[in-house]
Amino acid sequence: MLLVGPDPGCAVATIATDLPVEPGVVTVVSLLTNARDWRWLAEAVAASAPKGVAVRLAVSNAGAPQEGDGQSTARLLAERLRADVIAPDGQVLLIPGGSAFVVAPSGQGTQPTGESGRWVRFSPDGTVVPLGARFPEPPWAQAAARLMGDRGGGVTVVEVPAGLWASTGGNGSAPRLDDLAFCVPLDAELCTLIVGSAAGTRPDPEAVVSALVDLPPAARDRLLVAPYGSGARSAGVVAGELARRWDRPVYLSNGIPAIGSDGVRRTLVTEDDGSPLWWPASSRVRCGPEGPPVPVEPTPLLADVPSVADRVWALREPWLVEQTHFGLWIRHLDAPASVEQVAQIPWDPRWLTVVAGVPGQPSDGVRPVLAGLLGRFPEQVKARTRVVSPELLSRLAGPIRR
Repeated sequence: MLLVGPDPGCAVATIATDLPVEPGVVTVVSLLTNARDWRWLAEAVAASAPKGVAVRLAVSNAGAPQEGDGQSTARLLAERLRADVIAPDGQVLLIPGGSAFVVAPSGQGTQPTGESGRWVRFSPDGTVVPLGARFPEPPWAQAAARLMGDRGGGVTVVEVPAGLWASTGGNGSAPRLDDLAFCVPLDAELCTLIVGSAAGTRPDPEAVVSALVDLPPAARDRLLVAPYGSGARSAGVVAGELARRWDRPVYLSNGIPAIGSDGVRRTLVTEDDGSPLWWPASSRVRCGPEGPPVPVEPTPLLADVPSVADRVWALREPWLVEQTHFGLWIRHLDAPASVEQVAQIPWDPRWLTVVAGVPGQPSDGVRPVLAGLLGRFPEQVKARTRVVSPELLSRLAGPIRR
């Protein structure tokens, strides 16, 4: 990789070093935006890039026609190097986690139009081949691109680096590039559907479902629905309804995917206004055509507790703790694993809900077991934990609100 030009605080280099290495391709990253610097950039790359290798210019608008002769820097560089040059026709966003996304050339400043730009391959013989908006290109990209636009019900779907963003659009203005939705890291295996926004009203779940229901079958297994801001209570409905209509499981994130300060991928739950709320103890669940959602991976909160079954751990005899879609359930070992009142508790990742006991059965002895379990939790988890007794489960029959 070549970094050309200024980089205050090494911010660009820090993110760019995570970009994947392409065999036979040199990636050039630069913050240059002044048209007078284009020729200087071409000279610098021509002098630094090894002969005969292709070049990827991760430089905003390097593949767009410039004022004057209408030639792009990438085309001129391809002719000079006698090698392929891949460049964006719009603004490039370097995304934490190792990807780059091109915003449509028609976007102005920090206000994208909702369309994506693209990478373009320029060959020495003058051949120009348009590519996708993302680098690296995920297998679901082409299917996702078909769903953009105003989908009715006040919902607009735009492309973002991680996939798609369905929101009400706030006050009618275009989404901003500095919005959290444009910072979600790319998952090569899953197309992330971000539902909600920091500025808009709650998206109509039915309108979002209608926008996604025609997603090609090959891409349906690659969908991850993620709640953001105003979409906290819509995302679960969207994932569940798509699973029923498609008759196949749909992944539901417990928050918006993000990169933590330690560089580790995590899940961030946000308030209705988009501000950070907490990092939940598990990242996602799987919604099936029937039944409650099922956690995808075991919670790290119980990593040192003996496991007796899938998502079930042994506490003080005769008590077990089971990981569920809403959080954790402390139950007697003789209690059935499926209790209707427990299964009907709605998904709400803003809280870690702990049900202590079994509906209709004595709960003698559960208090010290509960205290021991809560004592394992970090302080930030304790702050977002609520304990519910079996007698109060009826209060959770509807959507949980703070």
